[in-house]
Amino acid sequence: WSHRLAVRCCCLSDEWAARAVAAGILRTEQLTGLLNVRECDTEIAVAAVHAVVRRQPSYACEAAQSGLLPLLASKLALRLEPEAQIAVAECLTTAIQLSEDRALPSTEMGAIVSAATDALHRVEDVPVVASLLSAISAVACRDEAAFAHAVFTGAPRLVPRLRRLRGRPPQEGASRAAPDGGGPCATAHRLLGLLNRACR
Repeated sequence: WSHRLAVRCCCLSDEWAARAVAAGILRTEQLTGLLNVRECDTEIAVAAVHAVVRRQPSYACEAAQSGLLPLLASKLALRLEPEAQIAVAECLTTAIQLSEDRALPSTEMGAIVSAATDALHRVEDVPVVASLLSAISAVACRDEAAFAHAVFTGAPRLVPRLRRLRGRPPQEGASRAAPDGGGPCATAHRLLGLLNRACR
């Protein structure tokens, strides 16, 4: 019930989100407690955090500083239901994009890339794949060279997975997490291009 209440409060208005932040929802111990739930409650818990983080870059930075990104990466390692997996990936994408004023440590980048790569190898559902690729793309946009290093040293399986995805035709529902509507095929193509440039 506490997680459902948190979602409802955070989704109501900027004022309620500000109150939640003032109450400490983005502190390390609160984030850890909120996200340390049964797998069946993950979607609700992540939605509560996402509802706050997406409202202001300062909230995203505070959450990232409190360890949100590794917490979400650890969730990607679980075998979650598709909607929960999408919720985690979308929250991760938002947090990475909006916390650009905070440097992304190589350890966090590596953890995210590795977890997302492992998840990509377990799923075929198009919206889930698209959301995972969006999270990976958000990491890549922060620092292309560091991203490439993270892939080649810690997640080399991402390259063949991207090649397989690039060769697939666009599918219905692929644009859910792809603002340009290109879907997994186009996103995989862009990421491979980035990795190829890094090798030169």
